[in-house]
Amino acid sequence: MPTNLSAGTYTYRVDVTMSGVGTISSQTVDVLVYIIQTYTITIPETVNLGETATIKAENVVLEEDKQLEVTITGTSGDNNAFAIKSAEGAVLEYTVTKADSKTLSLNDKILTVNPDNTDTDSTTLTFNAPGKAKFSGEYKGTVTFNVSIN
Repeated sequence: MPTNLSAGTYTYRVDVTMSGVGTISSQTVDVLVYIIQTYTITIPETVNLGETATIKAENVVLEEDKQLEVTITGTSGDNNAFAIKSAEGAVLEYTVTKADSKTLSLNDKILTVNPDNTDTDSTTLTFNAPGKAKFSGEYKGTVTFNVSIN
């Protein structure tokens, strides 16, 4: 039987030869193998502005001709802006860049894993603080990541 299969259902025919006292016979047995789609995505729980976050996909097993994609699909900022707020309502805008210095927008693919090539990959994102804040305080917000198989 082949190894390194994609997720899916496979049927194989195996010939079994049985021998006993004075008797030799042959029997064909169908073997069914079902391999499920699996993957592990690691996204940090928190990140501070000015720091990096590594997004990692591991042990990716998908159906043939499919790939895993990770995108940023939303933020807690008004109109999904890359912005965080203080408890007092002050807003601090930021940008997110990939290791190649490309500034990301919503729905940009940040990680793609094609199991034909590898079952593990990662990308590093930098959450860039603005040059200067106007108001002191603790600012918080969220970023929503989406994992899809296409």
